[in-house]
Amino acid sequence: NIEGAEIDLLKGFEKHWRKVQNFCISCHDFVSPEQRTYDAVRRWFFERGISLMSYTPTDCARAWRNYYVYASISGMF
Repeated sequence: NIEGAEIDLLKGFEKHWRKVQNFCISCHDFVSPEQRTYDAVRRWFFERGISLMSYTPTDCARAWRNYYVYASISGMF
């Protein structure tokens, strides 16, 4: 949970991401427009051929739950 710096983390992680099997990224798009990273995070994984699954309920009472990105190199969740 790095409060909107998800893309900066992934860019810094560029040489090492293959060492990780599964990822879970919590994006903060619900907080403010300046912290919207959900689409960019999904694109980062997609561009590398990493399988994605997103938990995107329409839960207005718990908006933070709407922007999780799950990714798996093995394609299994």
